[in-house]
Amino acid sequence: MAMGNADRRLRDAMLKAIKFLTLSKIWNMPVLETPSSFSNLQKELLKLYAVNVADEDLLQIQLMIGNYFANKATDAVEIFLADNNISTAEYNNWENDHNRKSSN
Repeated sequence: MAMGNADRRLRDAMLKAIKFLTLSKIWNMPVLETPSSFSNLQKELLKLYAVNVADEDLLQIQLMIGNYFANKATDAVEIFLADNNISTAEYNNWENDHNRKSSN
């Protein structure tokens, strides 16, 4: 399925949101907090740490992980739009809405 400009903009917005939420969670984590056990994802990633990979491979792995979560976010938005009978055109209009109050 080819991505149009609207899909790319949505994907980019979702990636920014995911990055913001991830960084926000990391920044707000107490310095001394350590997990009592590793998650299944952490265990899997630790296996990669045992192998020295080339920088190019590391970049590709980061892109794959980012794309995976971006696709999940995009799927969630599409389900939300479908469940709430919101058209793509209407959703795209939200992107252009400016709801900030005037600073005057």
